[in-house]
Amino acid sequence: MSQDSSAVSARIRGAAMGALITVIFGALWAWWGDLALGGLAALLLVAITIAIAVPLILAGIRLLLLSQRLLPGVSGNPFRVLSYRLAMAFEAITIPVADVLLGKEHLAAFMAPVTAMIVGIHFFGLVAASKVRLYLGIGLAMCALAALTMLLLPASETVGSGAASHHIIIWTVVVGLGCAAILWASAVDRLMYAYEETRQVIKQAPRNRI
Repeated sequence: MSQDSSAVSARIRGAAMGALITVIFGALWAWWGDLALGGLAALLLVAITIAIAVPLILAGIRLLLLSQRLLPGVSGNPFRVLSYRLAMAFEAITIPVADVLLGKEHLAAFMAPVTAMIVGIHFFGLVAASKVRLYLGIGLAMCALAALTMLLLPASETVGSGAASHHIIIWTVVVGLGCAAILWASAVDRLMYAYEETRQVIKQAPRNRI
């Protein structure tokens, strides 16, 4: 494989892998927000979450398999660098610590916004690892969403009355669904990029290679 083909393969697989990761974590954020909402609305949102995440996951897998067939022999993983490992270590350490501290102080409403800020900051490390500036936008968007949610919205609210009433942590609903939307939008962007790169490879490849 030529050096140019190797670079193309790395870009395609890096974009597809990044999209898969963000789709899955977006689904986890949506699940968190869905459950915090409760009631029948939560069930509807879970169904919507599945309807959005599954096609995106299948598209990412298809692109990975297609790139492997068109450009075999290169792993194409752009995240085997120190900045990526440091970003992941920061996230893996700070989230459990924050969870324990907030739980100890009975500040459960802060868990989703604080987690969103930590995850957002971790995306800054991914910019250096992957050279994808989109990750800077994701990080800024997640941090801004968390901060604005805490500044502008009440932490929680009780809806309904009597036996039908239930408590909703508004911050968790808004941050969970908002982070899901941010991650899914970025996944669509990366999938479209990977698709376009793959299309160019197909156009340029000799017919006997396809």
